[in-house]
Amino acid sequence: MALKRHPVANSPGYVSRCPASRIFFGGPGKLQSELQHAVQLGVEVLHVESLTELRRIQAIALEQNKTISVLLRINIALEGLTGTRLMMGGKPTPFGLDEQELPAALREIAASPQIQLRGFHFHLMSHQLDVDNHLTLIRMYLDKVQGWCKSWSLEIDLINVGGGIGINYLEPQHHFDWTSFCQRLPDLTQFSQSQGWTLRFECGRYIAAACGYYVMEVLDVKKNLGEWFAIGRGGTHHFRTPAAQSHNHPFSVLRREQNASWINDQRVTLVGQLCTPKDVLARQQVISALAPGDWLVFELAGAYAWNISHQNFLMHSPPEFIWLEH
Repeated sequence: MALKRHPVANSPGYVSRCPASRIFFGGPGKLQSELQHAVQLGVEVLHVESLTELRRIQAIALEQNKTISVLLRINIALEGLTGTRLMMGGKPTPFGLDEQELPAALREIAASPQIQLRGFHFHLMSHQLDVDNHLTLIRMYLDKVQGWCKSWSLEIDLINVGGGIGINYLEPQHHFDWTSFCQRLPDLTQFSQSQGWTLRFECGRYIAAACGYYVMEVLDVKKNLGEWFAIGRGGTHHFRTPAAQSHNHPFSVLRREQNASWINDQRVTLVGQLCTPKDVLARQQVISALAPGDWLVFELAGAYAWNISHQNFLMHSPPEFIWLEH
């Protein structure tokens, strides 16, 4: 196994790379320049978030004399389905078109030879840990699309059912049951295939979370008004996941042999260097032994960590990235 140190993504010397493969471009609030670039490069599919965005794409495609394929992202009401901790839709949100706007969107597309409707995009739940709930949700998507195709004589070939498959940060031994999900998925995929549809999933967090660790060196161990705190070299400006999700992040202590323990078998709150009480990675966790110079190793840090953090808070240095290669 080799260790390689890489520069931080937004530092001098970093080169952004993209694999030479088909691009699906989604996300709210796309810039005019981004849409122009996407149409110019001929991305595989553009996910449309609103009627305004659809009209911008139409104008750009007409100006460039290009044809662009789109998925309409739709926010639908969820009836009789249990929600998750983080709802991306199924209620008023800024994401996607209201289902009531679908007829207007279809009229816009029908009037524009530059726009091809490939299908629909859904992403209503995040942090999904319940297999039954997620399968029911996908079935709801497919039923909706089948009804729309019948009502408006639509011919589509692609449905993006989004992501949302969660990581159980509180009980890492009980993540989403991927094996059970895959065993039961053919019922849905057989139905979609019979309609001529391809289903696409966005499983980024589930795939990436276990691929990274965040490590902080302990700078100080102190007691304040009866509670112990460990101040680490880093914090939520590097690794905002626990603050963003309001959980105690799973971790382990890597003792340094030369450090005699300052505390033993104490509940300790793990914090960073920022001058805010929100800079907390885990609260009141039992630690068998700890001293300055030890390392706090936070697992499941490969997704939504550095890239969602307030990176320039108090102008602290970025973390060092170490890549492990087999």
